[in-house]
Amino acid sequence: MSKVAEHEKQERFAEKLAKGEKITSVEEMTEEYKEHLVHLMTMQADSELAGAYGYVPWIMKSPSIQETLTVSQIVKDEVRHGRVMYRLLEGLGFPVSSG
Repeated sequence: MSKVAEHEKQERFAEKLAKGEKITSVEEMTEEYKEHLVHLMTMQADSELAGAYGYVPWIMKSPSIQETLTVSQIVKDEVRHGRVMYRLLEGLGFPVSSG
């Protein structure tokens, strides 16, 4: 993208934000905004996944089946949150490994 086109994109982006409008597509984002958004989303996705693993030992240590189920549900939810974030990152063109 040329400097002029990038500058125009930045102006449209700033105007839209100043009006309180939402950024709804990758095409509307400036490179700087997209870079920061991907960084934030990557941290969130990784945090969700790491948080899930932090609960796993407590599944084996829970004193009752109800508590085992509760902790297992928390792990499942955290993993699901991470997966959602990773899929959103893929939509932004960020390479997410499935392995």
